[in-house]
Amino acid sequence: MAMTPTLRYGFAVLMMASFLFSCSRLPAIKPADPAAAAALIAQCGRPYPSVPYRFVHAIEVILPGGSSGTMMGVTIVDPRAAAVQSAMLTLEGFVVFEGAYDKKVRVDRAVPPFDKPEFAKNMLDDVRLMYLAPEGRPMNAGTLKDGAVICRYMGTRYPVMDVIVHRDGSWEIDGYSENEEAKRRIKAGSVKNGIPATVELQAYEAWDYTLRMRLISAETVD
Repeated sequence: MAMTPTLRYGFAVLMMASFLFSCSRLPAIKPADPAAAAALIAQCGRPYPSVPYRFVHAIEVILPGGSSGTMMGVTIVDPRAAAVQSAMLTLEGFVVFEGAYDKKVRVDRAVPPFDKPEFAKNMLDDVRLMYLAPEGRPMNAGTLKDGAVICRYMGTRYPVMDVIVHRDGSWEIDGYSENEEAKRRIKAGSVKNGIPATVELQAYEAWDYTLRMRLISAETVD
């Protein structure tokens, strides 16, 4: 017998709930009182710029096999258009990667070892993950054991994505697969006026990499 739309919706909700209760490796959330949920959700917006910004970072790139190098990164974020532009340069000013996302991924330049198709796509996806807030409301919001605020989203880039804001103002963004495997971990520290001085991004993919970013400048742009 075919399911009606109502039954299909109920089945989907049931499956979602079953999935959530089975995610033992995900941080356990202490649910918020409904009256406090809105305030917690607002705190989860802290990692994301609300106006266009240009960031310049010194970036230590650690590639598979342990090879590493230091580069400069320039990122322009427009949260109103949900668009980003990103470039990575050597210390001498040679551009090794340049691309943008504005409704779709566009790679303008990528030289070895940054020319692998998946790397280029993942790089721009990571910039979006770092600077553009998830769409919609979280499916769950509350606190962790240590008092940190957490919002859990589904249906964005990852089946499960946690945005965590700690009591000291630092934050992290964690992306998980449907099998509860960590796929991305972004940690920001030394936050001042909403801008972190340090950010570390760990990518867990077939082609893993780590970015350790130190802020040089941050300014609003038109």
